[in-house]
Amino acid sequence: MHAGAGELRRARAGARAQGLPFVEALEGRRRAAAARLAALLGAGLAAALRTGNASARQHCLQAYAAVGDAAGAEQARAAGRRRVGSG
Repeated sequence: MHAGAGELRRARAGARAQGLPFVEALEGRRRAAAARLAALLGAGLAAALRTGNASARQHCLQAYAAVGDAAGAEQARAAGRRRVGSG
């Protein structure tokens, strides 16, 4: 997951090049990759919380930090805790 996080971070940094045709052409792909990464991280963190896998939880949190999405990590953590509490 760290490789995907790095790519997303680099893509966001490249956003400073707005207005360039090739950058604008990649915007849809960047959005799709960001959505896919968010979904995978959310599912991974929820599963790690549900199963008590500390190593997986740490890797997911590091990936969230790498892409600068602390809010996404908090939402996934809260959702995972709700699932654990209801089960």
